[in-house]
Amino acid sequence: MRFHQGAFNDASLSQGGVAKRRWVSRWVQGVPVGRPYKMVVLLFSLFLCGALFAAEKPVKPAAEPTVITAQEAKEKFFGKADVVFIDNRPDAKFCDGRIPGAVNLIYFAPGSPENRMTTESMKPFAGKKLVFYCSGHDRAKHAAAAARSWGVDPKLIFWFKEGFPVWRQKGYPVEKMEDACPI
Repeated sequence: MRFHQGAFNDASLSQGGVAKRRWVSRWVQGVPVGRPYKMVVLLFSLFLCGALFAAEKPVKPAAEPTVITAQEAKEKFFGKADVVFIDNRPDAKFCDGRIPGAVNLIYFAPGSPENRMTTESMKPFAGKKLVFYCSGHDRAKHAAAAARSWGVDPKLIFWFKEGFPVWRQKGYPVEKMEDACPI
């Protein structure tokens, strides 16, 4: 073994331990030689990597809400007692037309002071299927994700991705009450 050849052979011991001092100085200089050193470094590196990976908790990606089409929204959800349509659009769009019976809970972005959709505003709908919609963009998707993060069962959350414009275009029922709107 190369590690012990220079440090502990018979010739070096007769010199009064000079080889031992040579070996120690190599460690001090940071240049130890031999296979045992390589094995120690390898094992230590593996240990460190294992410790780092064990310390990290796996990040579970947020589940996407169940996406439904306009046809599914009308046939499977519309008019059902255990379903609430949540319109996340601003007041002006909500007043211009909405799915009959929909509740207007504006949601812009997490933490926005303009959000009307909060954990408190969601409490009356506990245990019901929630269909989130907007104008066909991601606002309703983000609102659905917020509801999930507040503890709403993901099985009860649905995202009507196509949004209200497609609902109206298909000729499905539309409610419009401009005189009852706050704006």
